[in-house]
Parts: sequence; structure tokens; C-alpha cells
Amino acid sequence: MEKDGGEPIRFHAIIMISLLILMSTPTGQAEENQGTILDIEMGYWVNGNWNPLTTSFEFEIRIIDPWTGQVIYYEITNDTKIQIELEDSEPIRPEIRSQENGVFVQLLPMISPNSSVTTFVKANISTVFQFSADEIDSWKYIGEQTIDWINGTDSLTLPEGKGWIETIYTEDDNSISHNLLSVNCEISGNADCGLTDIWPPSEGTLRIMAQDSGWNGTILVRHSPSGWEDRISVNGSLDYDLPRIENGQWYLWRLINETPELLPYSFDDALFESLDSWLSTDPSMPISLESTMFLDFEEENPETNFVEFADWSASIRLPTHIGHPMFPSSNLGIMYQIDKFIGNWDGTVDSVESNLFSEILSTLGWKDAGNSGCCSLNEEGMFATEPIYPIGSHIDPAIGGVFADGLSWGWDETGTLIGNFTDSNIQILKIPFRGHIRDSANLTIDLPNKWELRHSPQGE
Repeated sequence: MEKDGGEPIRFHAIIMISLLILMSTPTGQAEENQGTILDIEMGYWVNGNWNPLTTSFEFEIRIIDPWTGQVIYYEITNDTKIQIELEDSEPIRPEIRSQENGVFVQLLPMISPNSSVTTFVKANISTVFQFSADEIDSWKYIGEQTIDWINGTDSLTLPEGKGWIETIYTEDDNSISHNLLSVNCEISGNADCGLTDIWPPSEGTLRIMAQDSGWNGTILVRHSPSGWEDRISVNGSLDYDLPRIENGQWYLWRLINETPELLPYSFDDALFESLDSWLSTDPSMPISLESTMFLDFEEENPETNFVEFADWSASIRLPTHIGHPMFPSSNLGIMYQIDKFIGNWDGTVDSVESNLFSEILSTLGWKDAGNSGCCSLNEEGMFATEPIYPIGSHIDPAIGGVFADGLSWGWDETGTLIGNFTDSNIQILKIPFRGHIRDSANLTIDLPNKWELRHSPQGE
């Protein structure tokens, strides 16, 4: 690793510090985040009034770190009101699912707990819509929460809100019909969620085919706006059935080292779609974006022994097929997340939705550098002296289809980090590989003049 502009540091880089004169008593310490209490109550909103749940159901509760996507708390409980002790007051994303069929908890937004008092969260049980579905052999629901395949049922039970149902049923001639249908279940709307207007759906399946194209690999298939997704292995020829759709578009990408090519192939509903011409062309190479992070340790200050300050800055730039874990479904990309979870889920992101996303991202502050930033010092966390918030968050261009071509997004950060020394002339700086969106960034570390790099596992 060079002192300035070095190669990216990965995994656990170890810095040995010599020529350091130590005092016997610390004059300051880096402070960790303070813990707090999260109080969650299950119930119903009725005409603006909150009604606590009186019937006990089994609930699965996850608390998710909105920067890393990691589950930091998990519990299955029959209680209708629970309290959770959090280690700090950094933002979290609660996710609650009922284990009872037909009971749905509406999506909870990202929240920032109050560090000084208990943070109260009301988890709303969704109104449900149920209607007969004698002709359906099996069905699956895509909405704020996904309902996995349900077989052999004569009815559908769907939660309030927009969604999509994937259905399979057998025709009188024993042929199979496979459909992907949009639903809109609103209390003031149609009791059938709009299915009457599109039922019976189109017969059959959408068959995509190609002769021996000479191309071998994996095709990523997605439907907009539902987010239906699959992967298809191709070994020269292709013969695969997709669901029929009554609206929206299909998008296909060839994967290049697990990364979608730049330009997708798209089409709408049909009984047959030939991919011969598309597969005969060369894949469009993905765009190359570079994220950078800088950690600049300050020169020694005799008045701050046992404490080290460092300036932190980052410029994160990502392709839009990568999402953000502050929303579910990050595997489907940032545009899909914006459209579904803060927009109107119509397959496009407009300027209002784009600006709202930037506003939400700018509130996602962090202090724990070991978790969200870059590193830890001497097996202890480095912490921001003040919360570090994303600035200049953007999508470029700001509007477009959820699976549009060649878009990028990102944000910048600046702040000051503080860490603690040990009473040794050897200090250990760790830069963990955590498997989240910052890990693709090139990290440059600038050491004080009297520090000396003695060892790095990567030999840098």
C-alpha cells in the first residue's frame, strides 16, 4: 500500500505503528454509540384511530441494518407488544411477518431511534381481500411482502395495496396456462381487487426460443413493473416458458461475470418470442464506475494521546442494477426500489420520486465506522465525531424506466473519525470485507509522517 493513491485495501489490513511516544494515562477516548429501546405494538388503524391487537398471532421480527442489509435482531414471538434493546441509535429497518395464513403486516419504513427515550412503532395489520378462485391450481403473490406458492386452494387472500399474482391453472384440454396479473386491493375500491376486468386471463404461456446461437451462459429475466425474476441457463439453443402478462414489459440481459450487460432486450406479451437475432449479437459491456474512499490520519497531537483523529471522505458511484438495503429487494436495483417502495409502482421513476429518494438517503446518518464506514482500530470501533450523512445523493439521469439502460447513482460523504490507541507501539487497523455496497470502492489511507507500515496481509 502506498501512502497516497495506493491500491485498494481489502479484508484485514494491519498497520504496525512505531516511533510513538506513549503517555501512561489516556487523556481522551472515542465514545461508542449509546443504546436505546424500540417498542413495537401490533394493531390496526381504523379511521385514523389506533386499535391494539387483542388476538395473539405468531410474528417473525427482523431488525435490519439499512447500510449493510444484515439482520441485527431476530425473534419469533406470540406477543402483540414487544420491547427490543438496541446497541445504538443508528437507523434501522424493521421487518415483521406473520406466520398465520391471511395475516399481513404492512411494510414499516426505515426509522431513526431516539437515543434518549424509547422509540414507539405501530405495526399495522393489513386489511385483507378474499374471493373465490376455483380455476387456479396454484398461485403466488408479489407485493410489499411475497407470498410463496400456495397449492390446491379455491380462494385468494390478498393484503391491501398494489401487487401482482402469478397463477397456474390447467385448461379443459390439459394444457397449462401461466399468468402474471396486476391487482389493486383498496378499501374504497373494487372488492375483487380489479381481477374481474382481466379474468379469465390469456391462455397458454409465453414461449421464448432460440436455435443454436453458439452463445452459452445465463440470461437474467425480469418483468417491469412487478419485479418477477428468473435466471435461464443457455447452452446454444433455448426453449423456455414465461408467464403471460396483461401489462408491462419483459427485460432480458446476458450476464457477464454475474453482471448484467448494459442494454437489455425487451418485449411485451405474446405466445412466442424469438431470441435468435438478439443472441447472435455481442453483449453490450456494463458501464464502469469507480467509487473512492479516503482515510487521512492527522499528525500526532501531544494533547490527544491515546486518541487518533482521521478525516474521512467518500464518493460512491454505483450502477442502478445495484440497490440499497434501506429498502427490501435490493437485488432488483435502486430504480425498482424507488418505484415500488416510495413511488407509485408503475415501472418508471419520475422527478418527484427521484427527489424523495435523495431526501430519504440524506437522512441515513452513521457513526460506527467499523460497520458502515471503513475500519476499526485495535479491535475497537472507530466512530464519527458527528453523524456522517450522505450528501449530493443522485440518480443520473434522474428519471426513467426501472430497468432502463446505462444509469448510475451515488452519494458523497465527509466527516471526522476518532479511534483509541493502546499502550503499545504496535497498533492494528482493520479494514473488513463486509459484503455490502461500499466494498467495491477503492480505499486510500494516508498515514502520519512518523507512522510506518510494517505488515499487510495483502503485501501492499
